[in-house]
Formats: sequence, C-alpha cells, structure tokens
Amino acid sequence: MHHFSPLFQMGPARRDHIPAFRTALGVALPMFALLAIGRLDLAIYANFGAFTGVYGRHTTRMTRLRHQILAGVALTLSVTLGATMAWLDVSPWVLIVVSSLVSSAWATTALAADMKPTGSVFVIFSVAAVGSLNNPVHPLLAFAIAGSAALLCLGLGQLSHLIGEGPGGDAKESEHPKRAPDAGRVPWRRLRVEARRFFFSPLLAGVLGLISVTVFDPLSHSYWAMVASVAPLVNSRFKVQYYRAIERVLGTLTGIAVAGFLLSHPMQGWQIVVWIVILQYLTEMYVTRNYTIAASFITPTALLMIQVVDTAPVGPMLLARTAETVIGAVAALVIIAIGYVRKYPEVVLPQR
Repeated sequence: MHHFSPLFQMGPARRDHIPAFRTALGVALPMFALLAIGRLDLAIYANFGAFTGVYGRHTTRMTRLRHQILAGVALTLSVTLGATMAWLDVSPWVLIVVSSLVSSAWATTALAADMKPTGSVFVIFSVAAVGSLNNPVHPLLAFAIAGSAALLCLGLGQLSHLIGEGPGGDAKESEHPKRAPDAGRVPWRRLRVEARRFFFSPLLAGVLGLISVTVFDPLSHSYWAMVASVAPLVNSRFKVQYYRAIERVLGTLTGIAVAGFLLSHPMQGWQIVVWIVILQYLTEMYVTRNYTIAASFITPTALLMIQVVDTAPVGPMLLARTAETVIGAVAALVIIAIGYVRKYPEVVLPQR
C-alpha cells in the first residue's frame, strides 16, 4: 500500500535558500553579462560552467573550495571537449562513447572525493549537449566562457559564509572536527562498480536514444536519454535508485507542462534569463528534499537553455524530452536490475 510513498515525501529543510541563492547568482551574473553584450547565444557554455556552484553546499569553506575546483575543472573540460567534437562534427556514435567514458570517469572521481552531489549528471549533460550543437563556437571560446563562469562560482562559494552557509546548513566550521585522512576511503571494488554503472547506463541509453531519433522523425536530442539514465544511479541502494528513476519521469512530465506554458508565450532575451535563474533557484531549493519537485524545475531550465542557442519547434521538442527521458529511465532500470541480480543472485537464481 505504501510502496510509492517515498515519491511524495518531503525531506527536512536545511536553510536550502542560502546555497540556492548562491547557485542562482552564479548562473545569473554570466547570463546577464552575455545579454548586455548581445551574445546570449553563448549562454549555454556559461550555464554549464556555472554548474560548479551546485557542488559544496552545506560544507566548510575549504571542502567547498576543494570540491568546486574539481567540479569547475571537470565542467570546463567537458564543455571544451563537447565543443571540440561539435566543431569537428564527429559521428553521434563517437559522441555517445566519449560522453559515457567521461560520465564513468567523473562519477568515479566524485565518489572517491566524497563529492556532493555524486554521479555525473552535470558533466555528461555538458559534454553531450555541447557536442550536439549545430552551430558551435570555437573550442577555445567555449573554454573561456565556461572557465570564467566556473571561476565566478568558485569566488561566490568562498564568500557564501558571509550570508550564513556552513556545515549542517547553519553550523560553524569550528564545530565540525576534521576527519582522519583515511576516514571514509572508498574501497576499490566500490569504485569499479561505480565506473561500470556510469559507463554502461548512458551508453545503453545513448544507443536507444539515437535509434529512436533515427526511426521516429519527431524525436530529437538523443543525449537527453543519456542524462536521464545517470540520474537514478546517484545512490548505492537499489530501492532508492528505483524510486529516483520514477521520480525523474514524473518530474519531467510535470516540467514539460511548465516548459510548455513558458514557451507558449513569445519571450525576449532578458525574460528567458530571468526564468532560467528563477528555475535554477527552485531546483536547488528542492533537489535534496524531493527529487520529483526538483525535476519539475530541471526540465524547463534545460529546455530554455537549449532554446536560447538552438531554437526548435516547441511541440516536437517537448515530445522528444518526454520520450528520451523515459528511454533513459528504462536504460537505468536495466542497469540497476543487472547490478541487483549480481549482488543478490539467490533472489533470482534457483537454489540448489
């Protein structure tokens, strides 16, 4: 009776408005700067660099600095790699394989470094989305824009203690003793499992997504399936992964309605920027409390980002987003099921 109750539970608030404000500000400043110089078409590169701000919430300043440096470098390099592949017009199959490798490498790094959030959603989104652009800029320009946004978020992260951000939401850094260097070190076996999961899930989703785009004309943006396929894998518990896949689909359906409403009205550049900033703030407010609600804001944010640089008809785009998200969730569930059978073979295989 209560199997699906976790989908509707709201986690406790932890002064989430503070990191949400910091993250939204890191998105707003580069976008308004690009708007001011009339180059909003470059906003997607800045947005991906600004995802640096997502990392390091509710941690000490030193931990936040370390995590954001790692994330900033990874995101900047991912954007640059994606821009290089788009510039060279590589095969979509190459893009799928490279994006899956990047996903695996970053997810393993994030787990080993105890990053929050774990997983590879932002990195794989960066490399795959930029790598799929029809009118890419030179990779060096992409590198400069993404790197500048990442540096800005790094600076904001070091100043956020002034507005009350700290460990536990509102505690002082001195109240949290440092861990021993070896405390919480992740076993190699766990890292290998993480590397495999975050490679094969987006690879399977990318192949299925590319086939779907080839077979069904209205569909597009096959990389959305890859992004959706890694979102459920961020937790090591199988039940949580299962729920996260469902939450991703439910949140996407709700987000499609929000995006459809917003895109049904003609918007000027500054209005799109304002909506992206608001949606980013709302995403960060709820992402640790209820992922279904957060995904409702993630979807319109992503679609507005894409529309700014690569305008497409609204109806087919909304259909493609829905279909590719379902494909990605199915791919994730397949990988989750394989992992479950490998870990608990006695549940499926007959006992001797």
